[in-house]
Amino acid sequence: MIDEWNIQHRAQSCLACGKPFLDKQPYHTLLFDQRAGYERLDVCEQCWAAQYSQGATSRKGFVSHWQGVFEVAPARAEPI
Repeated sequence: MIDEWNIQHRAQSCLACGKPFLDKQPYHTLLFDQRAGYERLDVCEQCWAAQYSQGATSRKGFVSHWQGVFEVAPARAEPI
């Protein structure tokens, strides 16, 4: 069986507290297999430590966890 890995793009803000990610800010991603497809949760370091670091991998549907560093996309160059 071929499984489609249709995963959302990285969020621009923490999905737990709603604060926007800043440039070079570390974040955590949790991936869960839900009935409607894969659910990606991007959370800041503070929310990870407070809500997700203990027991996140034992939640139903857990697939993966990884860490990243948020990078603000460079401004688009104006065409000449």
